[in-house]
Amino acid sequence: MSISAELYAPSFNRLQNISASGTMRAVGEFVDLKSVLKERARKKGAVVFGVVSIEDANALPSVKIEWTINRWTKRLRDSMPEARSVVVFGILSTDDADEIEIRRSDGRLDYPGYMPISIIMRDLMRVLRDYGFRARAPSVYASYKRIAQLAGMGSYGKNALIIHPKYGPWLRFGAVLTDAPLLPDRPFEGDLCGKCERCLTACPADALEPYVVNPNRCLVGVATAPRARPELKRLLPEHSPVLTPQSRVMCTACQLACRYTTAERRRNVFSPASTRASKSRGKKKPSRPSERSPRRQRRSRKGTSR
Repeated sequence: MSISAELYAPSFNRLQNISASGTMRAVGEFVDLKSVLKERARKKGAVVFGVVSIEDANALPSVKIEWTINRWTKRLRDSMPEARSVVVFGILSTDDADEIEIRRSDGRLDYPGYMPISIIMRDLMRVLRDYGFRARAPSVYASYKRIAQLAGMGSYGKNALIIHPKYGPWLRFGAVLTDAPLLPDRPFEGDLCGKCERCLTACPADALEPYVVNPNRCLVGVATAPRARPELKRLLPEHSPVLTPQSRVMCTACQLACRYTTAERRRNVFSPASTRASKSRGKKKPSRPSERSPRRQRRSRKGTSR
């Protein structure tokens, strides 16, 4: 990590405390701004919180976001050149109701379970501006999962999601850019997956290779893709069930199969397919390439690891 001890020590930042409106609050007051931000995020529903230096976040390689987006991830300094820190937080999906996708009349997709992210981002930016710092949201095309790993929130899993030791693969991340010099957290080291490949086995569309998801096969993307393969579309009623003509539950088979998913989260499912996926999480995958199914041998390795 490229951390300057002079910049980030001590962790209690001496602030001039000039508010966004230009009025003086308390000159010379010592404020642990990072703790203030963490407490505000937790009060609004965040279960994890961390800070990444802009240098480390900006050094992440750009990767292709495929699905129906077909764009490259953006560097954070493109959104805020003067940024010094990235404030990162995560909310928890505790129920399949958090995995609902709604297509609005204008064609855009809404995800109500992600709404707390916008609320927390708004509140964190208000706090930072109240203490005299600039703050803004990063691009929606930022590499949020990799940034969360830098903030110590888990390892990058074989299902291409962040795996947390307590919360498993059920965290959803938000971030705020700021010119406040906050003390960064240590990145998460190690691989929580190890030799486990339950998610690869559980995927009904055979969309996973270790640490890579094929966006052309993953049912989350297939559900919204206009030209998905018919054999994949046929999997949707069972694994991504429709609730209304304009809403559905996104497929979570690989997440339910994860050994870090809690028993409570496995109970809070909508579809029978999800229940079966959680019960079959212990199935072993053939270890030798010669034992793999013909479909897995032929499958393209093209994928995304945003």
